[in-house]
Amino acid sequence: MDKYKLEYEMKSRGITIEKMCADIHMSRSAFYRKCKGITQFTQGEIQSIVDYIGLDSPMGNFLWKSVKKDTPGGIGGRMKKPTSSSTYEVGKSE
Repeated sequence: MDKYKLEYEMKSRGITIEKMCADIHMSRSAFYRKCKGITQFTQGEIQSIVDYIGLDSPMGNFLWKSVKKDTPGGIGGRMKKPTSSSTYEVGKSE
């Protein structure tokens, strides 16, 4: 996840972390842990953030890649750079 890109998208729309977290029912401490890669975002949380901010998709915005539908636990940490593969992997930075 690109934390800075997410913050940019939020700030450009006048969205605060506090307000978004309250509206999507996520604690600020959980949000910060997920942004730092300590815990993982679920697919539902990603979709809630995308919908709340008003993005078409997490791709090219604040996520480098999408998550496989069968990936347990969602995403967290830093995502690997995109490859030409049609499926996407999630992992720590290399």
